[in-house]
Amino acid sequence: MKEFQGPLPNDLYYDLAEGQNAKVDGPAATNPYIPAGTGVCIYYVHLDGVGSVSTIQKTAQITFGDEILGLIISGGNVGSFANKNLMFAADNEIGNPGTLYPTMTGNDLLRGLDVNYGVNTDNAEFNDATVDFTMYVVNAHDSFRIILPCTCCGT
Repeated sequence: MKEFQGPLPNDLYYDLAEGQNAKVDGPAATNPYIPAGTGVCIYYVHLDGVGSVSTIQKTAQITFGDEILGLIISGGNVGSFANKNLMFAADNEIGNPGTLYPTMTGNDLLRGLDVNYGVNTDNAEFNDATVDFTMYVVNAHDSFRIILPCTCCGT
């Protein structure tokens, strides 16, 4: 779903730049960011299990009309991106006011992609306008954000 469109109110930090593979490259030493005032369109991708016990794995690819600027995948306390929590940090900045976002408690803390955690197969990478990803969910949910340029809403 399109979550945000417009100029960024503040700098927006993200986890993965073009060509970086979450499983192979892991998190950057310092988070790259898109400067405040930049016009962006942000899409929110979410996968949730149904029922009290469920395991779901989905591998997919999404291609956009513009080149992707970055991905926000961190939000949780396990795996390579543990405790970076850029998903949670972005909620107040670019989140949709009509969306009730998970809190940093219980299974909600496992909100981002749990890269390199046990048998979990979560992964993401983008090149140009295409993002490839795998989401593996056990009794919780996974989400990530795709950041695109928006020429209609600012520079």
